[in-house]
Amino acid sequence: MMKSEYLKKALRLSAFFFFCFVTIVVSVYIRDYFTRDRSSRMERQVSKAEMSEFFGTEPVLNYSGTELGSSDIDRLRADFKGSDKTVVFHLWASWCEPCITEIPDFLEAVERAQSANAPIVFVAVSLDHDQADLGRFLRNFPKLNEPPVIGIWDDQSRILDFIGIQKLPATVIWGADGQYRRIDGVVDWKRISL
Repeated sequence: MMKSEYLKKALRLSAFFFFCFVTIVVSVYIRDYFTRDRSSRMERQVSKAEMSEFFGTEPVLNYSGTELGSSDIDRLRADFKGSDKTVVFHLWASWCEPCITEIPDFLEAVERAQSANAPIVFVAVSLDHDQADLGRFLRNFPKLNEPPVIGIWDDQSRILDFIGIQKLPATVIWGADGQYRRIDGVVDWKRISL
C-alpha cells in the first residue's frame, strides 16, 4: 500500500514538472513568434529622408483626431528633409507610468531649447488608443499640445512600427547633421545633449 501511494505521488510530481516544462517551452515559442517581426526592425536606423517620405504618404493626426493640415505636414517634412534642425521624436502614452513621470522633464527641455533659440523641432507622439484618455492626460500637460511642440496622435501605431519601437517611452533624435540616436526608456532630459 505504501509503495503504490509513493508511486502515485511520484507520478503526480512528474506530471507537474512535465506540465511546467511544456508551459515554458510553449510560452518561449509564442513570445519569439510574436516578437520576431518587430525585433528584426529594432536594429533599423530610420533616416531623416525616410521620415520625410513617411509623412508624405501616411495620414497624420493631431491630438484632436483630425489630420494635420498640408502646411503642417509640409513644414514637418521640411524639418526632416535637408533641414539644419535637430528633430526630437518623443513617443509616449497616457497609460505608461514612466512616460507620465518623464513628461514634465521633457517639457522643461522644450522650454530650455526655446529660450536658447536652439534649432530643434520637438514632436510628441501619443500612442494612446482611446482619445478620451489622451484628452484627460493633455488637461494635466497642456503644453504638450502647444507650439513649439508638434503633437501627433498615432492611434494605429504606424510611426511606432515604422521606426521599430518596442517599448515606451522612447525617443529618437535626428541631429542637424543627420546623426541618429535612439533611447528606449526614460531620458534624463536635464542632462541630455541635443
